[in-house]
Amino acid sequence: MRERRYNFSSARRDRPARPQKVTSLPADPTYQSFEQAELMERVEGDVELLLDLAETFQSLHAEQLADLRASLEARDFGALGRTAHALKGSLSTLAARATARAASLEQIAKSADVEACARELAALTTELPILARELTELVARLSA
Repeated sequence: MRERRYNFSSARRDRPARPQKVTSLPADPTYQSFEQAELMERVEGDVELLLDLAETFQSLHAEQLADLRASLEARDFGALGRTAHALKGSLSTLAARATARAASLEQIAKSADVEACARELAALTTELPILARELTELVARLSA
């Protein structure tokens, strides 16, 4: 199986300076999948950067989940751990609560425990689409 390289951290760095900054947030719904204040601090209120990160996550997360499933099916625990590690980095950047789950999958892959890996992967498969939806909602609110 050919491993893919994910380049989440370089989300559109070739763009010119981003003038739009958010210094205060509108009334905040409770997001279940990420810490909004922490995420906004990480992007320093830069809505364009947040949009870039959200778009990059949207474009990569389904592919990463598919790669995780394929690695687990092939019992390729090395590839499973590496992909979980890349996903963990992406999720951490987004202040996502699923970061701990991806870290857990990365560690469990080292023990080659198929059932435990499958449980963590099933949870990520449920959690990541929620994160994607909530990020889209946040970007829409901040861009309005």
